Amino acid sequence: MDTVGAGYNVTTCGDTLDKYPLNANQGSDKGSRSTPKAQVLTVFGFALPVATYFWSIYHFGVNVIWGDQWTDINVIAHSYSGTLGWKLLWAQHNEERMLFPKLLVVLLAHTTHLNLFVEMYLGAILLVLTAAAIVVAHRRRSPSTPWLYYCPVAFLLFSLVQYGNTLWGFQIAWYIDLCALGIALLLLDRPMLSWLALTGAMAAAVVGSFSSFQGLFIWPAGLVIFYHRRRPWRFTSTWVVAGIATWAFYYVGYNSNQINQVPSFGSWGNIARFFFIEIGDVVGQSIPDTPHAGNNAVLFLGIVIFVGAMYAVFRYGLRRDDRGGGPIGVALICFGLLCALSTAIGRYPLGLWEASASRYTTNDLLILGGTYLALLDRPRIRGSLTGWRKGTLVAFRSSVIALICLQVGLGNYNALPGERSISTAQAATEDVVVNIRRAPSPAVFDIDALDSQPFVREMAEDARRLNLSIFATHAAVVYMRDGLILGRWADGQISPVRPSRGIRDGQLVTLQLVAFGGSVPLFLRECNPHILAGDVHACGATAVVTTPLAHGQRRARFRVVTGTVGDGTCDPGETCYISVTSNPDGTFSKGLREFDTQALAAIAIA
Repeated sequence: MDTVGAGYNVTTCGDTLDKYPLNANQGSDKGSRSTPKAQVLTVFGFALPVATYFWSIYHFGVNVIWGDQWTDINVIAHSYSGTLGWKLLWAQHNEERMLFPKLLVVLLAHTTHLNLFVEMYLGAILLVLTAAAIVVAHRRRSPSTPWLYYCPVAFLLFSLVQYGNTLWGFQIAWYIDLCALGIALLLLDRPMLSWLALTGAMAAAVVGSFSSFQGLFIWPAGLVIFYHRRRPWRFTSTWVVAGIATWAFYYVGYNSNQINQVPSFGSWGNIARFFFIEIGDVVGQSIPDTPHAGNNAVLFLGIVIFVGAMYAVFRYGLRRDDRGGGPIGVALICFGLLCALSTAIGRYPLGLWEASASRYTTNDLLILGGTYLALLDRPRIRGSLTGWRKGTLVAFRSSVIALICLQVGLGNYNALPGERSISTAQAATEDVVVNIRRAPSPAVFDIDALDSQPFVREMAEDARRLNLSIFATHAAVVYMRDGLILGRWADGQISPVRPSRGIRDGQLVTLQLVAFGGSVPLFLRECNPHILAGDVHACGATAVVTTPLAHGQRRARFRVVTGTVGDGTCDPGETCYISVTSNPDGTFSKGLREFDTQALAAIAIA
């Protein structure tokens, strides 16, 4: 036999797994023993990215409903009223069938009041299970590989660059998909596949398929394992038939009007550019939402990652390997590329800025991680690995390691501003959700730009009635007491105004405007309630001008008046507002949606 790889023998192409038991020549697993120093580094290499990932949820997570998650409230409300049926559970969400995530949120609503921290931490636990399944599946076939060599996989899978999924409980559907993929590969790649293992793998694939559209790609990814391990035809045909049946059932009653139409021939150039930017932006480099926007460096990086993945597929995916761990990496590459391609086809009309969205990196990281896992093994080739073949392999291995280092460094560094931004935006959303009855249309648009505003307002009332999410916490009481505050205030501060209630005519209040950096002057005016409707004449003519103090902070004293203010009144019992804007005339040039240098703070008139 020709020895290929480290620590185990590979049979010729005609030999089968049944004839040559896996690793029969190394039951002691001596090759995997490591020194105490290596063991410490291994523990640290796995623990650091996992701990950092959980820390990001603790530090930046916000227990508030926003975006697509309002559709979950509709499902939960029906569960409480006893009207939840198959039709609603099976209903599309864009192109998705989210049967199992819907069942999960119903369970969380009835057990945790839909505490979204629980949902975010549960997603993190699913990611831990995914990483464990992938690493164990690979090392089972490559037992001489030191555990330390798998630490880069942990750094990739737990990268903070995917904060768009990490900090959004709704995206637990994607982590269900990943966990289903890991379990399916772990079971399918057993040394001796049994009907029980195959049934478990198919069950995992079904759960993934009906959690998100990308879960359907578990089926072709699993075929990689069937091909390499030379599984009996009865197992392979069962997997294929089950996969076809799942795909077919997915499209029962499918409304194609909710997705983009088949792209024209001339669109494929834009799709290709979107595709390469998406898989290249695992470094978290945002692209602005402007015409002709792009990033050639990210585009080039995506092409490099793609070329590396294709090399791994060529070397480890074409020639059958019934012994090594390489096919696990190839299966991950297959899944990641299919996800990226489907995203590019479905989202390219939105522009290249969409390709840089953080949430897509979760699947894109599988491409780089799968390439690394494939290259850990020596490729299955005829003859010895010498000359240009060996040099090419060394070059690609070195390149992949360099790419991983680049991703870990830049990806996590660029993720921190994004995490802060999304956390601050969600914190501002809390106030709008609690005070949804008085929130203006632009503010409601901010918390869900896709669904209709009447729907969002109705769902917010259902969340209030059912005591869900933010409404199950004391913060909701405080937000309701202080009234609606539109704007981005510092460090979770409820109101920048002290005092903010029981204000009398002529009383001085203090505004701590910590979040307003920069050197531009800010103009403060008192406004009547019509400001919430976008009335440009709702504010009084008298303005207080503020300039930055030390460390860029601002502090201002403002005298509140009662009676006539602007084109309305601020009478006892009413809630009025102090506007903060950079415009001298006091208007909000970009509407109430702009958070950086313009906001409203509520004051209750006594």
